[in-house]
Amino acid sequence: MPAPRVLLINDNNLEPPVAPLALDYLGAALEEEGVEPVLADLVWAGDGYRFLAELIDKNGPFCLAALTVRNIDDSSSQTRKFYLPRVRELVAWLGEEFGLPVVLGGCGFSIMPREVLVFCGAGYGIWGDGEEALAELARQLHAGQTGAGREVSGIPGLLANADGRVRFYPPRYVSLAQKELLSRRGLVDNHRYFVQGGQGSAETKRGCDRTCTYCADPLGRGDVQRLRPPQHLLWELQSLLAQGVHCLHLCDAEFNLPPEHAAEFCRSLIESGLSRELSWYAYCSPVPFTAELAGLMKRAGCVGINFGVDSANEAILSALGRDHDRRALQRTAELCHLNGIPFMADLLLGGPGETRETIAESISFMKELDPLAVGISLGIRLYKYTPLGRKIRGEGPGKNWRQSLQGEVEGNEDFLRPVYYFSPSLGENIHEFILELTGDDRRFFSLGDPREERDYGYTENRVLMEAIAEGHRGAYWHILKKIQESG
Repeated sequence: MPAPRVLLINDNNLEPPVAPLALDYLGAALEEEGVEPVLADLVWAGDGYRFLAELIDKNGPFCLAALTVRNIDDSSSQTRKFYLPRVRELVAWLGEEFGLPVVLGGCGFSIMPREVLVFCGAGYGIWGDGEEALAELARQLHAGQTGAGREVSGIPGLLANADGRVRFYPPRYVSLAQKELLSRRGLVDNHRYFVQGGQGSAETKRGCDRTCTYCADPLGRGDVQRLRPPQHLLWELQSLLAQGVHCLHLCDAEFNLPPEHAAEFCRSLIESGLSRELSWYAYCSPVPFTAELAGLMKRAGCVGINFGVDSANEAILSALGRDHDRRALQRTAELCHLNGIPFMADLLLGGPGETRETIAESISFMKELDPLAVGISLGIRLYKYTPLGRKIRGEGPGKNWRQSLQGEVEGNEDFLRPVYYFSPSLGENIHEFILELTGDDRRFFSLGDPREERDYGYTENRVLMEAIAEGHRGAYWHILKKIQESG
């Protein structure tokens, strides 16, 4: 019997383009399990449907098409672009034209797996890690197509959709310590993404066990941390270097959690000498961030950190479920300055309890910390299964919560389409109020800023794309800041 063949589809057509890291990992995992992956990267296809049709005709038959859903929407309260209708259209076309069963997966899918699956009309979904589940689904479907199979069942993380009736099996976390194969990174054209997207990507672990009330990372990535051995990471980074990728962003939810693993990774880069060949960026929590870790990150090649600060008002931080305070923010900023690590502080404004006074307090405190850049997002995207989403949905319309929401509220009780929470205490013209507070301070960027050079929105950002075309590499906030300073 020939090996099962799976079509892996990337239709994330955002600009600058972002490499489909999940599909690169999945491709290696499928090969290890005796399943043949074929990548259909529609980012580089002028006519995606024609490209797919020709690829299917040439490389079929396939037992399954796997479509990654990286994002549900653009996470901007100003634009609220919803991406799933495009996914639904592609799912329907694959079924109608080729009779191909489709499985959805990815971080965006796992935030609301049942809701996304039903909306998009796919037959299957994989909630959580896909390296083992996708291979088993392919084997079962392939056996059924050859007359030797049975009904698909018993696969951890699988959702099966029959006309809106969904049965599912709870996900099982994959032990990444046993997945040396993920380091191959040979399926995706990583060099092309690096040249046109400005950065490479890797993950040192998966999962986030924090309890931030608004955050979907524990849903999309899992709430248990699965650590990757440093030696596996070294092999992966060597593979990327061989492909011409020398600057990357680590995709961990928080690189410094747990701090011991982050320190071990840094030491391995230093001892191997890769720290002299690579530069890298990371997302970090403001705590724990020690002098030892800051020094190790600098020596290991870290050239920038994005800290999720959210607020400088301690009552707001408590309401958001954060575990840092102003003193911790001061200490973390001092360590970055002492070690010469550029950093960005991300503010998330407008949540429960927010007022104009607390916003002014946060902006004033950011000026004191003196980061290289400050990103401002206004409004909190609500997701059905986060603590904040559950709370608001549980209160119901009798609590008059609808006055605090912006977006497609009616007929969208699951918050699948973009809905944002804005504290009712903010009043009118809050965007203008924030612009007045930041004034001419060029450290501040915000989503939807009318000044093009200060717009923090990365998607279709003309300034950013031109800078990458001119050869700039790195985290997008750092590229924008360099362009601003050079201008």
